[in-house]
Amino acid sequence: MSVLSLIFENKNLFYLSISSLLCVAGIFLYVSRAGDFKVLLDRIWRILAGSANDSKCVVNELLNEIRSIERIKFVYGIRARSNRDITKFKRWIDSNNLTMKDVQGCSKYINIGDIVSVYRPSGFVVFVLIACLVLFIF
Repeated sequence: MSVLSLIFENKNLFYLSISSLLCVAGIFLYVSRAGDFKVLLDRIWRILAGSANDSKCVVNELLNEIRSIERIKFVYGIRARSNRDITKFKRWIDSNNLTMKDVQGCSKYINIGDIVSVYRPSGFVVFVLIACLVLFIF
């Protein structure tokens, strides 16, 4: 208990602990949504070593692909592995007259493999949803 009282008594230590807790929570949120934190490591690299441009832009192309994949994963929750998966998914959305807002709610049920497929939730999930609906109504 003495550690907590020390943190609450010292204002600077309190602000440091709260800010570090918020940083850790933000990193955890990012990693849980995007799947990894390669973009964050790239930002740290740019801060420490500066931005280096390669002559053939190979590294920049790879980093841009990773950024676009992580952005799709983080923002929409779509589990894509490459830019090819993203373009295949975009074509599937266009052919089915959907929008990203329509797809975003059911992103965990969409599988992007050789073809884009949607699978039904298990019977238990459907049972829980119906039970919650019945309890909410009555």
